[in-house]
Amino acid sequence: MLKLFFRIFLPAMAAIALFETSVQAQEAMRGKSVPSTFEWDSQKESKFSYRLLSMDGKKRDYHVRVGDSFAPIEASTARSFDSIFFSNSPLITFYKKSMDGKDSLYTPVMTINIGADKEDVVICLTERDGSTLHRVIDISQKNLGAGVFAVVNLSKKPFGVAIGNKLLRVEPFETAKQSFPQSDDIEEVPLKFYTLGNYPKLSYERYISFIKSQNLTFYVFDVPSDKDDGNDVPFLMRYGKPPRRK
Repeated sequence: MLKLFFRIFLPAMAAIALFETSVQAQEAMRGKSVPSTFEWDSQKESKFSYRLLSMDGKKRDYHVRVGDSFAPIEASTARSFDSIFFSNSPLITFYKKSMDGKDSLYTPVMTINIGADKEDVVICLTERDGSTLHRVIDISQKNLGAGVFAVVNLSKKPFGVAIGNKLLRVEPFETAKQSFPQSDDIEEVPLKFYTLGNYPKLSYERYISFIKSQNLTFYVFDVPSDKDDGNDVPFLMRYGKPPRRK
């Protein structure tokens, strides 16, 4: 049955579907940096929040506008969601800073639309053919609420996953999820990963205790493989509520 499922729903592997970032046709503008005492937590009442990841390991430093000033921001190369940033607009423009004598110049590099009503997203950056590309993944409580068991593919290849009895193909930078009736009961969910090819192969299997009044999300950074030492999947697992901006 599983073999038939993947034969029906497993089309030929396509290139990673990443959206190109839009480069602003604007000249550099003069501006000032935020005070040295600036902290992003002071902006947490903003409507939009996001986390910035550099998926290819390249260090990326930008500036973004905060009021009439510019704040430094770094795309994390670590597999961590510790850093969070805030915006009053769903359109976030990233700038490169340079100096003209004593003046600071800020040149727009790209603008990313994280979408309306997105209280928490992950912006994934990577490079292909010399161009910086991005994908936006909604990890807000609205999308991953109580009772949701989710798997987010942050790798560059698709894989198969079974959450309980639900079998899914997960494309790069996409989310597979299954909702359970909300309660304070603990559900023991069988989680299985499959490497894809001519014949899908089970590469990882584990039972996860899941409190259905909360949620559980696996952020998978590499395609699970039965060749991994200790049969471990390189993932970040988060229990409870999704990463929140407050």
